[in-house]
Amino acid sequence: MATMPPRCPVAWQTAYADKVKELGGSVAIKDYPNDDHFSLPERGVPDSRKGLNDLFSSWSPGVSLP
Repeated sequence: MATMPPRCPVAWQTAYADKVKELGGSVAIKDYPNDDHFSLPERGVPDSRKGLNDLFSSWSPGVSLP
């Protein structure tokens, strides 16, 4: 059985996170074991929806994703 390399971000991911922080934002990491890391895992939808709804409601109260 092959051993997976340690998880590490590629250069563009690190640069993107750095720019977000420079603009006053924040970056959070959440692991969904055994899910494809190139797309939003189905198990991550509730977390993503909550985060986006919190963000949208701070801009425009009452706006939310279904």
